Amino acid sequence: SILKIGQIKTSPPYQSQRVMHNNAGK
Repeated sequence: SILKIGQIKTSPPYQSQRVMHNNAGK
């Protein structure tokens, strides 16, 4: 349960950085 919560919490930032990278690359 704790591990799942940690992964979910690290999921949003990961996608956010990916979107920022995509925008910068464009």
